Amino acid sequence: NRIGWWWDQGYRAIKNANTVIARIDEPEYASEAQRNAILGAAYFHRAYRYYGLTHQFGDVPLILNEIVEPRVDFYSTEREVILQKMKEDLEFAVEWLSDDVPRGQVTRGAAGHLLTKVNLALGLFDDAIASASDVINSGYALMTDRFGIDADDPERNVTWDLHRPQNKAIAENTEALMLT
Repeated sequence: NRIGWWWDQGYRAIKNANTVIARIDEPEYASEAQRNAILGAAYFHRAYRYYGLTHQFGDVPLILNEIVEPRVDFYSTEREVILQKMKEDLEFAVEWLSDDVPRGQVTRGAAGHLLTKVNLALGLFDDAIASASDVINSGYALMTDRFGIDADDPERNVTWDLHRPQNKAIAENTEALMLT
């Protein structure tokens, strides 16, 4: 089975995010906004992996610092505690990230969407409505009209259009939260 693979991949990405977070003040930045956008992206990546791990495994070890020497003293943390910390991190990320970033970088919309999922997992439904509304009202929208390659094919529909590789990253696709 692939259970160990998911665990390893999750914690490998958390390790990398924690390294960025721990060393955030080592480089020089053009502005505080640039620094905080990088920190927000690292928070997003860590939150994304913890969201997955807590939904696959429940309570897992919560590692919030860079590990620089061997350790064998890991203990599980309650899923709700982890998700609450990820909520705080994502709120920071949403504040500092932008939707105007090069393809492959974390967008504000992606962070807001993940924040919505974390809010739902915590049972914070009003917060989930607020964060989802923020994403929806910031320029994203469900595609309802045909677009892109094969848009004139009457035997296809908008769902077909959304799943054409050529259509994923075009400007007409208002559903794309983060492109890799």
